[in-house]
Amino acid sequence: MQEKKRIALVCANKLRSLDGLVYLKIELEKKDHTIKIFNFGGHTNFIKMEKFLPHVLVIPTILEKTMREFSKSLKKCGSKIIELKGEGIFNELNEKHNANAYEDCSFLDAEIVWGETLKKLLLEYSNIPKEKVFVCGCPRFDIYSNKNLSLSKADFCQKYNLNKKNKIISYATGFCGADSTQKEIKNSYNKANLDLHKISKMRQNLRANGFSSIIKLAKEFSNINFIIKVHPFELIDFYIKNKPKNLSNLVILKNEKINNIINVTDIFIHSNSITSVESWFKNLPTICLYLGGDKKTLSRFVKGGDFVENYEDLREKITYYLDGNSITKEKLSFRKKFIKEDLYKIDGKAAERIAVVMDNIAKTAPLKLKKLNMPFFLNFSKFKYLLRKIFRIPDDRSLLFLKKHKGYYSMAVRNRDILEREKYFRERV
Repeated sequence: MQEKKRIALVCANKLRSLDGLVYLKIELEKKDHTIKIFNFGGHTNFIKMEKFLPHVLVIPTILEKTMREFSKSLKKCGSKIIELKGEGIFNELNEKHNANAYEDCSFLDAEIVWGETLKKLLLEYSNIPKEKVFVCGCPRFDIYSNKNLSLSKADFCQKYNLNKKNKIISYATGFCGADSTQKEIKNSYNKANLDLHKISKMRQNLRANGFSSIIKLAKEFSNINFIIKVHPFELIDFYIKNKPKNLSNLVILKNEKINNIINVTDIFIHSNSITSVESWFKNLPTICLYLGGDKKTLSRFVKGGDFVENYEDLREKITYYLDGNSITKEKLSFRKKFIKEDLYKIDGKAAERIAVVMDNIAKTAPLKLKKLNMPFFLNFSKFKYLLRKIFRIPDDRSLLFLKKHKGYYSMAVRNRDILEREKYFRERV
């Protein structure tokens, strides 16, 4: 009988990442392992992981210092460390950064990626050996292969008070850099040696132009429902503040799951967003709305849909698809090739493939692990956290930051989210 091992799955700070890990947990439990999902960051989670002492630690990125150093400490205990990339598609400006070009990967036991494209980038830029890189697909996309995990149009429209008889046009934003006060995003851009101020100004311009175009569309096409899906790392305040009153056919959403939105959508507009690729799984026409941006920042997947740089062209494309016209063969051919190279397969079995890799690695971990010696800065942080907890001392800086950026942190994964998603999936998978 196989020895039961403890496996810790760390979820990135996006709710959409949680679905893939819940799928993965279910698959790993079939192999008789003990699985726990932890949210990314926060002193309490490191304390919990220290107590759990996993034989295998699965992290979404090695680019974050605290998680990286914690992983190296666990490695010394005999634990196996796996990077399961939370994202798998990048443009030329940030591909080196996200392919771990500036970090040492020697402590990793495996790198699990979405497709061959990212595998090639890792082998080109990082020091991880070929035999440690596994192409398995993206587990969070498994949700699109199970109809029970997405809201029906009737339920969705009832939830947001929309006319279910009307078609739906959705717009996915992607302007996280526009909110330049967000510390995590600042650090990410600075590490990649990008000009944050320039990017922030460009995205502020794109956001304003894109939003005004959607408002104009909603007014002109009053018999169509419009949804604005705000990016998880973007503040919702701008949209709420500037939305015209009495525009009943438009809703602005942040916490709704993207698969629910895609499932009810007829035309998908985006601002260079990977969610447009997800809309391909439902064969939706996609339009990249890019009014006033640098084309060098665009990703390759934009070619799988239409690209517009002014309102007149946007309106023309919307009318074209509302009239029942089809996506061109060239775009469909590009989508098929892109999915094969960058996503491997969309067959609902990515989590199953990943579980096989992780199970094999777990078998190589020693049953008895050495005592964990936490890095000094983590121990110091833990000490401060425990003092605040014992004496009930609030962290003023954290409270002020959370108050100021409540919209940003509303998408952070919480423990109750993990429990709710696990229950939801087990009832339907």
